Amino acid sequence: MLTQGEHDRAPDARRLAAVRATGLLDAPADPVLVRLVELTASLLRAPAAQITLVDEDRSVRVASTGLELVGAAVPSQPIEAAYCRLVMEGDTEAMITDTATDPRAQRIRPGSGGTVRAWAGAPVRSLDGLTLGSLCVLDTRPRAWSADDSQVLVALAHAVSAEVALRTASRREDDARARADFQATLLRATHEATLDGVLVVSPEGRTLSWNTRFQRIWGIDDIALESGSDDVALASVLRNVVDPEAFVARVRALYADPVASRDEILLRDGRVLDRYGTPLYGEDGTYHGYCWFVRDVSVERTAQQALEAGEERYRSLVSALTNEVWRATPDGELLTDMPAWRAVTGQTEAELLGRGWLAGVHPDDRDRVADAWSEAVRTAGTYEVEYRICGIADNSHARTLEVRGVPLTHHGTVTEWVGVYTDVTDQRASAAAERRLAALASAAAESTRVLQEVTAALSGAVSTADVMAVILANGQVVLGASGGGVAIRDGDRVRYEVLTGYSADVKASWAVLLDGRRHPRHPRDPHRAAQLRLLRGGPARLLRGQRAAARLRRDLG
Repeated sequence: MLTQGEHDRAPDARRLAAVRATGLLDAPADPVLVRLVELTASLLRAPAAQITLVDEDRSVRVASTGLELVGAAVPSQPIEAAYCRLVMEGDTEAMITDTATDPRAQRIRPGSGGTVRAWAGAPVRSLDGLTLGSLCVLDTRPRAWSADDSQVLVALAHAVSAEVALRTASRREDDARARADFQATLLRATHEATLDGVLVVSPEGRTLSWNTRFQRIWGIDDIALESGSDDVALASVLRNVVDPEAFVARVRALYADPVASRDEILLRDGRVLDRYGTPLYGEDGTYHGYCWFVRDVSVERTAQQALEAGEERYRSLVSALTNEVWRATPDGELLTDMPAWRAVTGQTEAELLGRGWLAGVHPDDRDRVADAWSEAVRTAGTYEVEYRICGIADNSHARTLEVRGVPLTHHGTVTEWVGVYTDVTDQRASAAAERRLAALASAAAESTRVLQEVTAALSGAVSTADVMAVILANGQVVLGASGGGVAIRDGDRVRYEVLTGYSADVKASWAVLLDGRRHPRHPRDPHRAAQLRLLRGGPARLLRGQRAAARLRRDLG
């Protein structure tokens, strides 16, 4: 609801708009209005007359005659100092017989009253009755204005009002025409600049408007379009369409029931057209015709098909490589779901995002991984790390991942992280198995080498002592022992046949030992267990050694 002050200002805002709409403020004097003020001064036998319009706070002279004779030739003055204020306040004609004695004149105190002694004015109005200003006459001597004078002044003010209204209407018409010309120019420029071919067809089936691009897309000549017949234009189009029957049926259906439509048209030359149509309705609901927009999207469709094929290849490649691609924010918060990860850890997608994925990292690796990721985010460096993930409930089903990520930057600022992780559990297990096999193969090769050396040594042995010496020497190497010996049980005694790697004193002390008695340990020998293994076996091992030596001598001939 308007306040009292706003209510009072609303009509004045309309009046000010009407004053500005005349185009007379601060403009050269209009010849017709000058002729009217001259006529007014003549009929009322006054030396001067003028037409003024009042804006917010000024009384502006727009046409005048004889003002230099009365000393009031200023082009404008504050409304408080202008006699036309009486007309504006009373909204009717006003007359002063003698400015020297009339209290109203004393209140106004014109800034440049000159020699004006008598004044009369009548309102100049707009067509809707708003007071725009006044038509007034001025005299240098006191004057008693008659009723006839008043009637003549009011009649001439009406003539001025009519001329001002005519000028306002003409100006509005000029403005409207200029706006229409601009809009038409803008429409034509837009019509031709658009990437779409445009055709407008009337409800009666006549071509109303089209642009050059429409002609180029369809290859239609000027004659077909300028004929004004949509049927002629349609016939020119059909020779390019892959399915002309469906094309015509669609057009006829939309003309019969005008609704918005969109479809794609395949042409015989391989091009693809995106066709959009819309009915044209006026504000009152009147149907004015149908507008077609056609765009050649062949390049876009080819690019889209290539992109879709590339995406499909990418998805297939990722699936084949058992990799998963991930993305993260510049500050390291995971953005993408990783279903294969969740299948191992048992996490939900919501639990995974952000930094939640760390809960799925094996507890023994978690701190190391978190530190590596934080450091990569801080330095915007490459992120490369290998770690295990497992079930978050019981650390089960551990899998080993190889993870790599890089930051994407724009003008030196990280905009996103992208990366990929690869499940390398099977590769790592295969590598470990290969290492074990290699170790076994190396051990087998070493055993073969030792066996070959023993065999070669035994081939040259001619006595039991020689055979025992070969066996002891190689046994020491294999077991890492510092000495060895062969003993034969004789009743409750043990007699050493061969002792190697020991001093003469030790050999003498070990010559004969009672059964069950522990032999003295060599003070420098840490491999007592190896020595004991060599002492076990007695005659049976010696016999097997002798037989082996005999067989080797036979084989070697």
